[in-house]
Amino acid sequence: MKEIKIGDKIVGDGYSTLIIAEAGINHNGSLNIAKKLVDVAAEVGADVIKFQKRDLNSLYQKKIVKNPNLDSQGLETLINVLKKVELSEEEYKELVSYCKEKNIMFLCSEKHSKKKK
Repeated sequence: MKEIKIGDKIVGDGYSTLIIAEAGINHNGSLNIAKKLVDVAAEVGADVIKFQKRDLNSLYQKKIVKNPNLDSQGLETLINVLKKVELSEEEYKELVSYCKEKNIMFLCSEKHSKKKK
């Protein structure tokens, strides 16, 4: 297996397993809950905690993001939920700093579209 470097960790044959705690959006839009997820992941010995982020304006039509009730395809509920569970850019920055304090690597997958809508 080819070796790859993730942060300061090397993954591959002969190296210890990299343990990633998947937090996703389970913080429900609360920075305090996100920090508690970091605390738990660090306490159980995870190397990394991974969150998820979405750019709603690139994924969906801007008019639907602004007023989800314009859509009748089930997005009216989904968009409102996704808006509620998103952290702000400043909160993500604070979360990155918090992870450094707790000695756990911060990772975040970001879902967005390159297509213009």
